[in-house]
Amino acid sequence: IADDVEQFQKTMDRIEEQSPHILITTGAVSAGKWDFIPTSLQERNAQIFFHKTAIKPGKPILFAQLKSGTTVFALPGNPISTAVGFRFFVAPFLQKIFSFPKKEKQKVMLTSCGKKKKGMTFFLKSQSFFNSNGQICARILQGQESFRMYPLLETNGWVVLEEHMEEYKSGDVVTF
Repeated sequence: IADDVEQFQKTMDRIEEQSPHILITTGAVSAGKWDFIPTSLQERNAQIFFHKTAIKPGKPILFAQLKSGTTVFALPGNPISTAVGFRFFVAPFLQKIFSFPKKEKQKVMLTSCGKKKKGMTFFLKSQSFFNSNGQICARILQGQESFRMYPLLETNGWVVLEEHMEEYKSGDVVTF
Protein backbone atom coordinates (compact mmCIF):
# COMPACT_ATOMS: atom_id res chain seq x y z
CA ILE A 1 0.00 0.00 0.00
CA ALA A 2 1.04 3.61 -0.31
CA ASP A 3 2.62 5.50 2.59
CA ASP A 4 -0.78 6.63 3.78
CA VAL A 5 -1.88 6.24 7.40
CA GLU A 6 -5.60 5.95 6.58
CA GLN A 7 -4.97 3.29 3.94
CA PHE A 8 -2.71 1.47 6.41
CA GLN A 9 -5.40 1.51 9.12
CA LYS A 10 -8.06 0.19 6.71
CA THR A 11 -5.69 -2.54 5.56
CA MET A 12 -4.90 -3.41 9.18
CA ASP A 13 -8.64 -3.75 9.90
CA ARG A 14 -8.93 -6.31 7.09
CA ILE A 15 -5.74 -8.11 8.18
CA GLU A 16 -6.83 -8.37 11.81
CA GLU A 17 -10.13 -9.95 10.73
CA GLN A 18 -8.10 -12.74 9.09
CA SER A 19 -5.83 -13.26 12.15
CA PRO A 20 -2.64 -14.20 10.27
CA HIS A 21 0.26 -15.62 12.27
CA ILE A 22 2.74 -13.06 11.02
CA LEU A 23 2.69 -9.68 9.29
CA ILE A 24 5.76 -8.12 7.69
CA THR A 25 5.77 -4.50 6.60
CA THR A 26 8.49 -2.40 5.00
CA GLY A 27 8.89 1.34 5.35
CA ALA A 28 7.19 4.01 7.49
CA VAL A 29 8.84 2.71 10.68
CA SER A 30 11.56 5.24 11.51
CA ALA A 31 10.94 8.57 13.24
CA GLY A 32 10.11 10.98 10.43
CA LYS A 33 6.90 12.74 9.51
CA TRP A 34 5.78 9.87 7.25
CA ASP A 35 6.79 7.06 9.62
CA PHE A 36 3.36 6.26 11.01
CA ILE A 37 3.54 2.51 11.69
CA PRO A 38 4.80 2.69 15.32
CA THR A 39 2.06 5.18 16.28
CA SER A 40 -0.59 3.26 14.33
CA LEU A 41 0.31 0.03 16.12
CA GLN A 42 0.22 1.77 19.51
CA GLU A 43 -3.24 3.13 18.69
CA ARG A 44 -4.30 -0.47 17.97
CA ASN A 45 -3.05 -1.47 21.44
CA ALA A 46 -0.34 -3.66 19.97
CA GLN A 47 2.36 -4.78 22.38
CA ILE A 48 5.60 -3.35 21.02
CA PHE A 49 8.51 -5.46 22.22
CA PHE A 50 11.16 -3.29 20.63
CA HIS A 51 11.50 -0.42 18.21
CA LYS A 52 14.94 0.73 17.08
CA THR A 53 18.00 -1.38 17.65
CA ALA A 54 21.74 -0.82 17.86
CA ILE A 55 22.40 -2.21 14.38
CA LYS A 56 23.39 -0.83 11.02
CA PRO A 57 21.76 -1.03 8.59
CA GLY A 58 18.22 -1.56 9.84
CA LYS A 59 18.17 0.40 13.09
CA PRO A 60 14.44 1.36 13.04
CA ILE A 61 13.13 -2.25 12.97
CA LEU A 62 10.05 -2.85 15.11
CA PHE A 63 8.75 -6.10 16.60
CA ALA A 64 5.23 -6.25 18.04
CA GLN A 65 2.18 -8.38 18.63
CA LEU A 66 -1.38 -7.34 17.80
CA LYS A 67 -4.24 -8.02 20.22
CA SER A 68 -5.32 -10.80 17.85
CA GLY A 69 -1.99 -12.57 18.41
CA THR A 70 -0.50 -11.68 15.05
CA THR A 71 3.26 -11.14 15.22
CA VAL A 72 4.40 -7.98 13.43
CA PHE A 73 7.82 -7.24 11.99
CA ALA A 74 7.97 -3.67 10.69
CA LEU A 75 11.16 -3.46 8.64
CA PRO A 76 12.79 -0.24 7.43
CA GLY A 77 12.16 0.79 3.84
CA ASN A 78 15.72 1.02 2.51
CA PRO A 79 16.39 -2.18 0.54
CA ILE A 80 19.49 -3.32 2.43
CA SER A 81 17.91 -2.44 5.79
CA THR A 82 14.95 -4.59 4.80
CA ALA A 83 17.27 -7.46 3.78
CA VAL A 84 19.17 -7.25 7.09
CA GLY A 85 15.92 -7.13 9.08
CA PHE A 86 14.59 -10.17 7.27
CA ARG A 87 17.84 -12.17 7.45
CA PHE A 88 18.72 -11.46 11.08
CA PHE A 89 15.30 -11.03 12.71
CA VAL A 90 12.46 -12.55 10.65
CA ALA A 91 14.31 -15.66 9.36
CA PRO A 92 15.53 -16.75 12.83
CA PHE A 93 12.00 -16.20 14.17
CA LEU A 94 10.56 -18.41 11.42
CA GLN A 95 13.30 -21.01 11.96
CA LYS A 96 12.38 -21.15 15.64
CA ILE A 97 8.59 -21.38 15.30
CA PHE A 98 8.78 -23.95 12.48
CA SER A 99 11.67 -25.89 14.06
CA PHE A 100 13.82 -25.46 10.96
CA PRO A 101 17.50 -26.28 11.41
CA LYS A 102 19.51 -23.31 12.57
CA LYS A 103 21.92 -21.83 10.05
CA GLU A 104 25.40 -22.13 11.43
CA LYS A 105 27.53 -19.04 11.56
CA GLN A 106 31.10 -19.32 10.40
CA LYS A 107 34.23 -17.65 11.62
CA VAL A 108 36.24 -16.14 8.79
CA MET A 109 39.38 -14.09 8.45
CA LEU A 110 38.90 -10.56 7.16
CA THR A 111 40.91 -9.23 4.26
CA SER A 112 39.50 -5.71 4.68
CA CYS A 113 40.03 -2.98 7.20
CA GLY A 114 38.11 0.04 8.42
CA LYS A 115 36.31 1.70 11.30
CA LYS A 116 32.78 1.52 12.63
CA LYS A 117 30.74 3.11 15.38
CA LYS A 118 31.32 1.40 18.72
CA GLY A 119 28.14 0.26 20.47
CA MET A 120 26.40 -0.88 17.29
CA THR A 121 26.46 -4.21 15.46
CA PHE A 122 27.18 -3.77 11.75
CA PHE A 123 26.04 -6.19 9.04
CA LEU A 124 28.26 -5.68 6.02
CA LYS A 125 27.78 -7.00 2.51
CA SER A 126 30.73 -9.26 1.88
CA GLN A 127 32.14 -12.03 -0.21
CA SER A 128 33.78 -15.16 1.16
CA PHE A 129 36.52 -17.12 -0.56
CA PHE A 130 39.32 -19.56 0.19
CA ASN A 131 42.83 -18.13 0.34
CA SER A 132 45.91 -19.98 -0.96
CA ASN A 133 46.21 -21.81 2.41
CA GLY A 134 42.66 -23.14 2.14
CA GLN A 135 41.41 -20.82 4.89
CA ILE A 136 38.01 -19.23 4.47
CA CYS A 137 38.26 -15.45 4.25
CA ALA A 138 35.88 -12.57 3.62
CA ARG A 139 36.29 -9.21 2.05
CA ILE A 140 33.89 -6.40 2.79
CA LEU A 141 32.47 -4.99 -0.42
CA GLN A 142 32.28 -1.36 -1.46
CA GLY A 143 28.85 0.30 -1.38
CA GLN A 144 27.64 -0.45 2.16
CA GLU A 145 24.99 2.28 2.18
CA SER A 146 21.52 0.88 2.85
CA PHE A 147 20.14 2.11 -0.48
CA ARG A 148 22.89 0.49 -2.58
CA MET A 149 21.62 -2.77 -4.03
CA TYR A 150 24.25 -3.39 -6.69
CA PRO A 151 26.80 -4.93 -4.25
CA LEU A 152 24.25 -7.67 -3.49
CA LEU A 153 25.11 -9.15 -6.89
CA GLU A 154 28.59 -9.94 -5.53
CA THR A 155 27.56 -10.73 -1.96
CA ASN A 156 27.46 -14.30 -0.72
CA GLY A 157 27.07 -13.43 2.96
CA TRP A 158 27.24 -10.85 5.69
CA VAL A 159 30.19 -10.01 7.89
CA VAL A 160 28.90 -9.26 11.38
CA LEU A 161 30.97 -6.73 13.28
CA GLU A 162 29.99 -6.87 16.94
CA GLU A 163 29.10 -3.81 18.97
CA HIS A 164 32.34 -3.82 20.99
CA MET A 165 34.46 -3.37 17.85
CA GLU A 166 35.53 0.07 16.71
CA GLU A 167 38.17 -0.88 14.16
CA TYR A 168 38.60 -3.97 12.07
CA LYS A 169 41.65 -4.97 10.15
CA SER A 170 42.90 -7.58 7.76
CA GLY A 171 43.52 -10.78 9.70
CA ASP A 172 40.75 -10.26 12.28
CA VAL A 173 38.46 -13.26 12.76
CA VAL A 174 34.79 -12.31 12.55
CA THR A 175 31.37 -13.94 12.19
CA PHE A 176 30.14 -14.57 8.65
